[in-house]
Amino acid sequence: MTSQFLIFFYSLSLCFFCSNYIYGEDFTVSMGQATSKKSTLKIDYKFDSQVQLTEQTLINSLKKQLIQNLEVSQLFEYSDVDPNPTFHATITLSKKQNQYTFNTKTLHLITQKVLLEKEYSSQANNSLQLVHNYTDDLIKNLTGAKGIFSSKFVASYKAPGSKVKEIVLFDWNGLNQKQISFHKSLSLSPTWSPGGNQIAYTSYTAKQNSPDRNPNLLIYNAQTKKRFLVSQRKGLNSGADFGFKGQSLWMTLSLGKNPDIFNIGLNGSILKRLTKGPLGALNIEPSLSPDGTQVAYSSNKGGNPMIYIHNLKTDKFKRITFAGQYNSTPAWSPDGKWLSFAGQDKSHFDIFIVNTNGSQMSRLTSAKKPSGSWADNEDPSYSPDGRYIAYSSDRTGRKQIYFSPIDGSIDYKVSKRAGAYFQPEWSPYLK
Repeated sequence: MTSQFLIFFYSLSLCFFCSNYIYGEDFTVSMGQATSKKSTLKIDYKFDSQVQLTEQTLINSLKKQLIQNLEVSQLFEYSDVDPNPTFHATITLSKKQNQYTFNTKTLHLITQKVLLEKEYSSQANNSLQLVHNYTDDLIKNLTGAKGIFSSKFVASYKAPGSKVKEIVLFDWNGLNQKQISFHKSLSLSPTWSPGGNQIAYTSYTAKQNSPDRNPNLLIYNAQTKKRFLVSQRKGLNSGADFGFKGQSLWMTLSLGKNPDIFNIGLNGSILKRLTKGPLGALNIEPSLSPDGTQVAYSSNKGGNPMIYIHNLKTDKFKRITFAGQYNSTPAWSPDGKWLSFAGQDKSHFDIFIVNTNGSQMSRLTSAKKPSGSWADNEDPSYSPDGRYIAYSSDRTGRKQIYFSPIDGSIDYKVSKRAGAYFQPEWSPYLK
């Protein structure tokens, strides 16, 4: 079975996740067919006199952002010359004091049915969010699943010339980067809670009145901007993933010995030990399935590090991958049917996709550095709609963040700043 067929099969399977039909009676499009058919969208803009006279820079910025969003969606193709577009949108931008209003109406011209008619408002310092909200809703009304344009990333970031890594937040397109950890140490492996209001991460911090640093687990609250220590046991406290509904954490603890996977409460208490060796084995990088019934992880219990899934109901595990030299960092698709992971192929890592029963494996990435050597592509993370996978890549010579649609047809560079980025984690849908 060729990799092209596997990618097509994977794309097609997403149809069942959405349950719409491509251009049926209600002109909706299935998620699985989204990459195979683009609809032309013509947009007429209208501006009130105040905006027209004083906000030309803003107008150009909004138009540019909207075209980018439509391109990334792979559902629409913007056109101002197509005499027979599939959709037509009228967008009216007005300003009152320090607030912008974005009135939109989008029609399916064949049926003359309204795809979206809605008004959006924003403060002047957040005007691009008008475009993001509009395209999110446009895609939701077309496919049944909201777009990615209000989502965010969290990642570990190393500034140029720095020896430390800190945790940073930024928008889906790399803008508005903000640092949220200030430990002046190595801060790693950030992960979102299911609701997106908390971020767990590991940082090499010292206990009070002690100069010794240990990889401890912390949680940052995105609403209060405060953090608290969860686990500071001797040895590893790392690789966390929030439990079902965010009420606990799955993580790696070494307890001074070999790493194993545990479930702990948000107060740090151990609730369950998932893996037990065997002696000398490393069981790391837990990732909980969307329905909370299975944990995927990386382990060398059978030889080379491979991906395993542990069923929490039966308390039994199965090995998922058998190819390659080193497989790591498994991540679940939002529908729970697929895993992405980083796999070492000869001298480098690439991102792969595999069915959770171990079948239908395909490669997502393949890139070279300017020197001609193969780049490492690692740390996959699914978008909240399941249509894209983000990852870190050193194809430019330093680690940056990219994402690709699940067919691997194109790469989008996300990170904007100099320096290096590691372990990107795509947010869930944020409120």
